[in-house]
Amino acid sequence: MSYQEADSNPGAMARFTPGKDFSGGKYMLYSYFPRTAESTESGTFIIHTGKTRIEKTINFKEVNILGQTTSTWVALGEYAFEKGRSKPYVEITSDAKGILAANAILWVPVSDQN
Repeated sequence: MSYQEADSNPGAMARFTPGKDFSGGKYMLYSYFPRTAESTESGTFIIHTGKTRIEKTINFKEVNILGQTTSTWVALGEYAFEKGRSKPYVEITSDAKGILAANAILWVPVSDQN
């Protein structure tokens, strides 16, 4: 899935999984956030590491977008993912009225950031 919108439908969900060449390890996660006048105020991200389920709420009103754009990558944090029977994923759900665009999740190996 590359893009999905939920308009005023709390509980709507989009799920992203890493590609088939994914290997376990530590990754920094980012979500692409395109802001519009109709954007929701907050969203919940469920990060399943293959072993643990972590819930993180992002207040999109606090996201600072710089420059001549209306979009930015929002850091979700660093997580240790496992490859095994329970495949890792990230789910995005809408918490409030408005449009939540589930555009993309970026999985960056921590080893690439050193």
